[in-house]
Amino acid sequence: MGSENAVDVLYIAEDDSFHLFSNPFMYTRNAHGTGCTLSSAIASFLAKGCSMREAVAKGKKYITGILRSSRFLHIGKGRQGVMNHMFMQYPYM
Repeated sequence: MGSENAVDVLYIAEDDSFHLFSNPFMYTRNAHGTGCTLSSAIASFLAKGCSMREAVAKGKKYITGILRSSRFLHIGKGRQGVMNHMFMQYPYM
């Protein structure tokens, strides 16, 4: 709290190591589903042969891009807005 970064910690039991992943915090209403999206991204990168550490780093980079691109989308009338999962093809910044 009070930080301008979103920090996640990965613990790898095999070598008893901790890894910090820090990305700029994105202030947006369009954040519904970030946990599911991050876990799916990590699983996808693991399936592509990445190490756990690399998969988490790439997943964090992906979710940060989504949130950055989704900040100014105003679609719908609910409290939670949509996320732009296709931000690499359709950036809205």
